[in-house]
Amino acid sequence: PPDDDPKYTIVNDAVASTFSRSYATLQAACRSGIKGNWSATIQSMSKNMKTDGMEFDFEAGKGWDELSSEMANDLLINLPRNIESLRIDNSPHGSLLIDGVTEYVRTSKNLKSLYISYTTVGDKDVGARLAKALSQVGTIEKLELHDTDLVGSRNAVEWGEALTEMKSLKKLIIQGKGKFEGGPFPDAMLLDGGIQFFEGVAKSASLERLSMFYHGYGKEAIVALGNALTNNHTITEVWIGEKGSTKKDEVKAAVEKLKEDMKDRIPKVDIYYMDSK
Repeated sequence: PPDDDPKYTIVNDAVASTFSRSYATLQAACRSGIKGNWSATIQSMSKNMKTDGMEFDFEAGKGWDELSSEMANDLLINLPRNIESLRIDNSPHGSLLIDGVTEYVRTSKNLKSLYISYTTVGDKDVGARLAKALSQVGTIEKLELHDTDLVGSRNAVEWGEALTEMKSLKKLIIQGKGKFEGGPFPDAMLLDGGIQFFEGVAKSASLERLSMFYHGYGKEAIVALGNALTNNHTITEVWIGEKGSTKKDEVKAAVEKLKEDMKDRIPKVDIYYMDSK
């Protein structure tokens, strides 16, 4: 075939993008300090068609020390569109990185699992934007947010609304920052917003497992959870846990009552309280 045959471009892109999406290549481009190298590498990566998930741990010493917040944003926006899972740990890049995740989610084609841990943005609107993007994607099956401030009392309504639109979501785990030393951190906990959040859970048509830890809400939120379980017919497993909250004992008692109230629910729901010390 002639040199300009489109098949050559497809093959070249496949080979180059596989090389570019490797962590060693990305980190080398980052360390080079040459903007053109970085831009070319992530643009090449974006063309990769593989579905293998990608994971990024931005803790110091893990190979990303030269990555700026602006570069982190570009990295996330240019991730391959077909990956099935994305995991991010220990990001120091605040809202710029999470806005990159949000933009990626909007344009992803195959993302089934999103995991974010130990990330603080300091802006409720960033979490709300992520919630909106997730609500517009029909592929997400598992969402885990551990020790972040992406879900809190000031955007609980937006997250509740998003949950009603996430038609494929099966597993949801959200850990607030109620257990952190120096806390609690109100903007990283649902608090009274748990009521609005669980109202959204009630309308979920696909959720099977729900785990909510360290949100500092009281028994009223557990009553709202009970109402959600009464109206929802897909959830079969629930985990609740608190640590350091002044309402810990009342929440534990409310969960025990909820177990009793739900003992005849069909389908059966297993409810657990995790008593963190």
